[in-house]
Parts: sequence; C-alpha cells; structure tokens
Amino acid sequence: MKKITLLLFFLLFQISFSQTYNTNEIIQKAEFYLKEAVGEDLFSYFKFDEYSYYEYQKRNKKTKFKKIKADKKTKDKLINAEVRFVFMHPDLKKYNLFKTCYIELDEKLNLKKPIDLSRIPKYILKNKSSNWLKETKIDEIIQSQKLKKTNSPIYKQVIFNEKTNTFVWEVRNILFQDKIRYDFEIFYIDCITGDATKPQTLRTFVAICY
Repeated sequence: MKKITLLLFFLLFQISFSQTYNTNEIIQKAEFYLKEAVGEDLFSYFKFDEYSYYEYQKRNKKTKFKKIKADKKTKDKLINAEVRFVFMHPDLKKYNLFKTCYIELDEKLNLKKPIDLSRIPKYILKNKSSNWLKETKIDEIIQSQKLKKTNSPIYKQVIFNEKTNTFVWEVRNILFQDKIRYDFEIFYIDCITGDATKPQTLRTFVAICY
C-alpha cells in the first residue's frame, strides 16, 4: 500500500511539473491573439522579435527566464511568457518609428491582459488613409514660429507623446553646442491638427567621465 501511495505521489509531482510546451505552440498562440486584435491584413506587418522570452519554475521552486526560440521544448514548469512582435508598417518606417507589441500569456497560454496598440496610429488600425499633415505643412508651421536666429539646421522627428497618447513632431532649434554644453529651443507640433506648443529654451550638459 505504501509503495502505491509513493508511486501516486511521484506521478502527481511529475504532472505538476509537466506544463511544458513546444515554443512553436507559444508563438502560434500569441499570433492568434494578435490577429484577433489587429486583423489578418495588418498582422502581415508584424515580425516576431527574437527577444521574446518565457519564465519557468525549477523543481527547487526557483524561477528563471529563457528566450523563445522556434521549435524548442520549454523547460520545467511554465509560469508565463512574453511574446514580442515588431510592427514594421511602411508609414511608420519613413519616420523611423517601430512599435513593439507585447503578448503576455499565462501558464495555460491564455492572454493575461489586452494588447496595447496605442503606439500604432489610429488610421492604420482602421485601415484608412493617413490623416497626418504632410511634412511640407509641418515645415511651414515651423517657419511661422518666432524662433531665435541660428546657423544650425532645424532638427525634427516624430515621437509618441505618452501623456496625450498622440504622435507629435519634436522640433529643436540648436542655439549653441560644444563638447560640454548644448543649448536649444524645443517645441512640439501635433501630427494631425498642427497645433504647436510654445517654444522653450533649454540647456543640457554632457557628462564627462575620467
């Protein structure tokens, strides 16, 4: 009777640590949730990110992390997984914008929380034409600002404003720059409305390590 009890205990112990998967199954499950969120057409612009990983628990209860590589078996007991996909839509590429989507799965490969798509322009998600102002219009707005005169070219780039969840042009007017100091005017232009913030003059210092 004791032998049977020990055998059952051993089997139950083994089962508790049998939550292993083929990594292809994890990737496919993440792809399924992403397709549900963005649709088949838009999904084609997503590329699997090799920095995806999963967390697992060893028999001694310690947890470790391991990269998700195709067609591999997960180790010990799966706790959760984070599968990453990089969004490489041509409309974002021309602005050097790349959005990484994180698909978080639990030990049963269920979606842990909704996928954050806020950094993908709404017109792209809705499969519509761009409603962003053309760069020539942005240049006109920049020229209309009363900026300080300088010999340096104006620097501008599109960034995502996390406070307003909108895309804006960050514009910098370089006033002075040397090895230790950097003075500039900075302001932001909304990519859709063209509304511009008031230029501010800032100074930054370059850290020098000896």
